[in-house]
Amino acid sequence: SVTIIQLFTNFLAGGAVIYMTPRAGVYRVLIPATVWTFAITFAGAAVMWLLGRLWPVTEIIPQGYFWHVLVLAWVISFNSLNLNFLLGLEKVKLFNMMNVLMSVLLIAILSFFLFVAGIREVMAYYWALLIAYSVTFAAGSVSLIPFIKKEPLTNMKTLIAEILRFGSYVQVANFFQTMNYRLSLKFVDLFHGRAAVGVLNLGLQLAEGLWLISRSLGIVQY
Repeated sequence: SVTIIQLFTNFLAGGAVIYMTPRAGVYRVLIPATVWTFAITFAGAAVMWLLGRLWPVTEIIPQGYFWHVLVLAWVISFNSLNLNFLLGLEKVKLFNMMNVLMSVLLIAILSFFLFVAGIREVMAYYWALLIAYSVTFAAGSVSLIPFIKKEPLTNMKTLIAEILRFGSYVQVANFFQTMNYRLSLKFVDLFHGRAAVGVLNLGLQLAEGLWLISRSLGIVQY
């Protein structure tokens, strides 16, 4: 659910932010990106929840998890926006530190829930994600404050159109790639069961690990 929501928030708050930040300034890009992320996250979660209630076969957000998905999507999306600003400012070291912080916190908190508190259910993973991303978002926000300088909000329509134009190229491709992944998982679930979905998903993540070096180089070049 969160991944699908991010596909739409990233049209205005994704890779295009990296490109536009040094050209338009953090302040001028931050305002439309923040409003867009807040609104699209809520709208996306609401639409998915409504579709699931009207046509159960299309259910993406499980019953009783609407607010869980909405809050987690907000935190992850705004954290991603912070990281894009850091890259746009060429603060690669800070970008790496935020990613490491998030991973370390996630592993530490989840390990605490599983092995110390003995909580072995889906909410343990949810809270570990929420806490790790919230702390990283707060740290990223603090690191961005020195770079936010108030600027005149002129030609905002042109700026938003430019961000959407650049963002659309990447996000349309990302949308189809993600939908292909999700479709494959749906087929595996249908024909081989839920356990096989976990195995396939793990295999996909391990395979994507091969892209680590080339993807990291690509980010720095970008």
